Amino acid sequence: MLFNTLNFLIFILVVCIIFYFTPKRWQAFVLTLSSAIFYMYWDIKFIFLVLFCTLIDYFAAIRIEKSINIIIQRFWLLIALISNLSVLSYFKYSNFILSNLNHFLVKPISFVQVILPVGISFYTFQSISYTVDVYRKKIKAEKSFLYFFLYVLFFPQLVAGPIERADHMLKQFKNNLRLNWQDLDIIC
Repeated sequence: MLFNTLNFLIFILVVCIIFYFTPKRWQAFVLTLSSAIFYMYWDIKFIFLVLFCTLIDYFAAIRIEKSINIIIQRFWLLIALISNLSVLSYFKYSNFILSNLNHFLVKPISFVQVILPVGISFYTFQSISYTVDVYRKKIKAEKSFLYFFLYVLFFPQLVAGPIERADHMLKQFKNNLRLNWQDLDIIC
């Protein structure tokens, strides 16, 4: 769903109306569900990829924060980095590597073109930056998976960026969830 389409205009209006009438304690859920629907609009199966990467960083950050042993902290940071960067590398570079490798082989390797998921770089680096910030003790690990998933999947910045720091976004999700109609003047 592109930002300059009628589908997006209808989507954002419906989300804003639902959000406005939702009790405060459910607003983060509404935004998370809306973000998931927005992402699944492109291809439903890739939501599982986002969920996989998010779960790894969520649990790794909690383990990093709970541990007092620097080796264990580094282990969990390494797990998060390797898994995220492996997923990103596979989707971004496998077609390139295999097609170039085929130029040098006598018998080319047949392969299926890998589809690049929308926003994979944004959500991967955003999730990594969170885990690194927890490791560096700049922020505390987020205990609520809902808020962390919202931070990674938040639809207004998921596909176009910018990559936001967790301390900035998570505070806003927890403290400032309100609909400000002046912020929506670009729609009108």
